[in-house]
Amino acid sequence: MDRRPTNHCSCFMNLASLICTAGWLRMCGLFQCHGICVAGYENGSRNEILQLLLPPRLLARQNKGLCPERDFKVERGGICDRPIYRLKHVPGTSLLVTSGPTDSGIQVWCVVPDETDMIKLLSVISPTKTEDTSWSKIATSCAKPACVLHGQRISNLQMTEIESEKSLWVAGSASLDKIASLDFLDEATAVVCGAKGQLFLVDFRQQQGILGELEEVQTPWAQMEGLSWCAGVGSGEAPLIARLSLGGLVVLTDIRHPSSPLKMAQCCAPTSNLCGADFLSISLAPVLGDNLAVSGFDGTVQVYNTQDWDSSGQEAKPVFIHKGHIFSTPATWVGGAYINGTAEIVYLPSRGLVWVQAPVGFALSLLVGGFFFVNPMRMRNCVTLMDPIQEMYGNVMSCLLFIPPLIADIFWFAAVLASLGATMKVILDIQGYVAIILSACTVILYTLLGGLYSVAYTDVIQLIFISLSLWICIPFAIMNPATENIFHTATHNISQAPWTGKIEPEFYGRWFDDFLYLVLGAIPWQTYFQRVLAASSHKEARLISYFSGLGCFIMAIPSVLIGAVAASTDWNQTDYGLPTPYERNESALILPLVLQHLCPMYISVGGLGAIAAAVMSSGDSALLSAGSMFAHNIYRKIFRRKATEKEVLWAMRISMVAFGIISALLAFYSSSIYDLWFLSGELVYTLLFPQLCCALFLSSTNTYGSMVGFFLGFLLRLLAGEPSLKIPPVICYPGCSVVEGIFVQLFPFKMVTMLVTLVTIFSTSHLASFMFKSGILPAEWDVCQVTMDARMPVSFSRGERQMEEIQNGEQAEEAVMKDI
Repeated sequence: MDRRPTNHCSCFMNLASLICTAGWLRMCGLFQCHGICVAGYENGSRNEILQLLLPPRLLARQNKGLCPERDFKVERGGICDRPIYRLKHVPGTSLLVTSGPTDSGIQVWCVVPDETDMIKLLSVISPTKTEDTSWSKIATSCAKPACVLHGQRISNLQMTEIESEKSLWVAGSASLDKIASLDFLDEATAVVCGAKGQLFLVDFRQQQGILGELEEVQTPWAQMEGLSWCAGVGSGEAPLIARLSLGGLVVLTDIRHPSSPLKMAQCCAPTSNLCGADFLSISLAPVLGDNLAVSGFDGTVQVYNTQDWDSSGQEAKPVFIHKGHIFSTPATWVGGAYINGTAEIVYLPSRGLVWVQAPVGFALSLLVGGFFFVNPMRMRNCVTLMDPIQEMYGNVMSCLLFIPPLIADIFWFAAVLASLGATMKVILDIQGYVAIILSACTVILYTLLGGLYSVAYTDVIQLIFISLSLWICIPFAIMNPATENIFHTATHNISQAPWTGKIEPEFYGRWFDDFLYLVLGAIPWQTYFQRVLAASSHKEARLISYFSGLGCFIMAIPSVLIGAVAASTDWNQTDYGLPTPYERNESALILPLVLQHLCPMYISVGGLGAIAAAVMSSGDSALLSAGSMFAHNIYRKIFRRKATEKEVLWAMRISMVAFGIISALLAFYSSSIYDLWFLSGELVYTLLFPQLCCALFLSSTNTYGSMVGFFLGFLLRLLAGEPSLKIPPVICYPGCSVVEGIFVQLFPFKMVTMLVTLVTIFSTSHLASFMFKSGILPAEWDVCQVTMDARMPVSFSRGERQMEEIQNGEQAEEAVMKDI
């Protein structure tokens, strides 16, 4: 780790939050000068070991750019068949040692010094002085030769040379006390913390191998029965030893005066939600000895400043708590088009509540995504939605398949900008283009400045603002004298048809087609995956998805009520007068019209703020999504494979500005907010969703199937026509009819197009593979190399595939051992 004084606090805080959040990143070890190693601890599944490079922002002495990179970068990786509860780097070498259930073995790993980016398992050390099958605690030092101190109990503590597996030192104690943690003080001494909190001093210069137990005054904290402890050692000439109990008590001891605690405090630990003694952790910040971090009680990391502590055991308050982020994704989906469009559909006499499919559709989409898609994407170490597709089908198809999500994001941003412009025009009586330009500039600016961090934090603030503002408006609108009781108008025709609506039998197919499109078509969006892929664990990613689905559904309730109020209003009793908004073709403006004419001015301004917040929360995510996919999957992987991080960052910034300008221009020509927003995902649903499913779950598919499926799906969707763009259908499916001079497809053609694309990818892939492998087509025609495709994914990550390739070659293994 970088040891520059200006960055110690920043590095410590970020590493603490990375190590101990609830999820698979359990253990962390420092590696080389600017990196760390982390590993998973999930039982019953394979776990990854990753070497991560620290974000440049943590290493910079000063702000060297407008938007410094803040993300960890995966440098190398490997796979372990067991959970990893302890991970240590052997200083001065490329070796890592790990331990964990279900036995006492110590795994030795090596970072392979070649282009394979591998962390390879070299050997397993089996303790020689134990029959205990529990997992071992471990510690490493910079001593030569490289060795590891390990043991489960005081009686079987031993030090083993890693290369020869020769035992160098064995404890001479008969104590059966369990070991909680091990730490080296220097090359010749170490300190052991027992599970009951007692300390033992190890001196390896003593040939007898005797452990010396540090005498301590029998104070009440030392006599706590049934509580497990752990310890951490700080740096310095006389290092402090920090101990943490399962009850949240922290004790600081000076190694020179172990008979009495130096400082003691009770942490604000949620002991009712314990993760278990194995996950208890305490660490002292390097150099900044007054700061320490505790974790293992729940999914949080608590950082404390011990400067003002004394030995009385007073309650201490953390100076920082890392909890993770859950509520960013629903704020992204709940945009201006979502809010305005929901109110519009409820109000329309020809539609009504039964046609408001987005809240339930998006909620189910996030549930399906969390259940089926989160784990496969994360296990492949994907950065963007396009990564598995690009790895599976190559760069050409990646470029083609980048077009649907790009168009979708641009249309989405255009839709939310148009909704804000319409609202501003109604409530504040200003030109809509002014609001569109100002909103676009604001979103582009703060997205450029902060990237995903600004998107996440502003989304949470905007989510709260949207909820409060719209809910405050509803009582005023319902109690307006011009509004009938919405429960009565739900079943009776007063000012117009009941706002609950109905579905005619001939529209069943269309309704089901639109609903399935919302459920499945909302999955393959980078705005969704950029959140779940950035989560600290598989579990947290799934929780983000599940809670976001619930949040999307709840956030639609105010818009539904406003649409119901609009349908229950006698507009002749308001300043708006007759004809009604529906008769004036202003249904798309129904939400701002309700705010303006049924609510006081100061309330309607608050509602305007809610819509503005919704625009910001969706717009920044759309821009970041399109920009990140272009920079990562197109610019870096196709145009400039040797591009530096700074160059890729500028490519993303420039692309975000360009996409934002295009969206603003499109917003000027939006005639129907809901149609534009609804259309934005159709290409993603019919073209990209089948490709993503095949790349993740059908490993036998190839580039030929992907290409044929793409063009056939695009052709079928184009020939079906699009009323909002005034494109007449060429293929008239069953039930196709003309409504008010516009062709309408009542058959579920979007579902058919998606399924045809999916079947085409699978069948064409197998047909092409069969024809080339059987010799029906000459191998020279195999331009996509399906017979020797090295990009074929497996069920786990890239690191595992590389490990298997190396294990098949004896020369690679000999080269690794030679380097060690």
